[in-house]
Amino acid sequence: MASRSLRSLSLLRPVISSGRLHFTMRVPVAITRHLSVSAARLTNTSVAKVDKELVEFLHDEIAQENKTRKTSFPTTIGGFNVVLKGAEVELKKEADGENIAIKFNVNHSLNPSSKPAAPGASSDAPPVQEKDSEDMLSSPSFDIEVTRSGRTLSFSCSFAPEEEVEGTEQDGYADLFTIDEVTMFESDWKETDYAVSGEILDGYLYDLLMNFLEARGITSEFMGEVQEFATSYEQNMYVGLLEGLKNFCTK
Repeated sequence: MASRSLRSLSLLRPVISSGRLHFTMRVPVAITRHLSVSAARLTNTSVAKVDKELVEFLHDEIAQENKTRKTSFPTTIGGFNVVLKGAEVELKKEADGENIAIKFNVNHSLNPSSKPAAPGASSDAPPVQEKDSEDMLSSPSFDIEVTRSGRTLSFSCSFAPEEEVEGTEQDGYADLFTIDEVTMFESDWKETDYAVSGEILDGYLYDLLMNFLEARGITSEFMGEVQEFATSYEQNMYVGLLEGLKNFCTK
């Protein structure tokens, strides 16, 4: 049986390093789900029996999820208006003659945490996944679009893996997200528009682009709030799916 619980938040202090402005960062909330040890696979049984057992399980599962489920969500985050359309989320604001939008989808966005390989295991052994519980955080890839005078500067971004964030915390700062790609276009993006990978950008240019986003309110602290929102919203969508499945099997 699965259940999710929220962890408390912690903060980092702001630091300026190598010309880079680092804002206070909120460590986003994770979900803890306790997984069933096994699921019985039934054969040679009736449809009615299978549906009944599925509905009974869903009833308990939904009850557990509802203990931590949020059913109402803020209409604004950090000055951005929140627009929800199914699994798609868009954050929008207008400021200083610019339209700024952050877009992401919570489908397939949960990243279960892993434990390091057991002592004595091969160096290439995969991390060990928890059998009875998993800490999960919604980490969707997202696009940031800054539009001015009909031209759009677009950033494709992703949340940094938790272990990388924790590692950089020891240096006094941490970026919760990274720029994966940068492109510019007029009106709508086209396949012919040039894009450059964030990995090959000059390091100082990369820092300046991060400062460009931070100056517009898109800081690590803000994206921590967005990730917390995405995690809660994904759970709400998940419970909605369970409820729909339960209703489907009872009709």
